[in-house]
This record gives sequence, structure tokens and C-alpha cells, in this order.
Amino acid sequence: MFDTALLLKEIEGVPDQYKGEILDFVGYLKHKAHPEICKKPPLSKTMEKIWELCKDSKITVDSFLEERHAENEREEEKFRRMFHHECE
Repeated sequence: MFDTALLLKEIEGVPDQYKGEILDFVGYLKHKAHPEICKKPPLSKTMEKIWELCKDSKITVDSFLEERHAENEREEEKFRRMFHHECE
């Protein structure tokens, strides 16, 4: 049988900044031992769910991209006005 006390003692000696990595690795090992528990839905099912959630939305991909482009233009213009004197 594995010595759990020894494992815990070793983990206690690890600096706090690395304990998240230990948790990640434990999750990886659990998945490796029981992959059937951690199965992700197929991409097609995920996409169907996204489309279902977004079906009544007024925002389209195109309108979102257009708005982001306009927003970036406004930010650029604001930056140019604020720092115009430094650029010359």
C-alpha cells in the first residue's frame, strides 16, 4: 500500500506558489486513471448548445466584429488626440 503520509509530507514541503501545479497534476492523474468520468461532449453538441443559447440574440458575428472595429477606431482617434503633440 502507498504511504499517503509520506506524500502529504512531501507536498507540505513544496512552496505555496507551486501547489496549484500539484493540484493540476492530481487532476491529470485522476483523468488518466478514469477517462470515462471526464469525457467532454463532442464539439458538434457544444456548438448546438451555443446556437440554441444565441438564437434570439440581436448580435451577429458580423455586427460584433463591426462594433469592435469601430471601437478600436475610436480608441485610436482618442489616443491620437491625447498624444498628438508627442508624435510630431
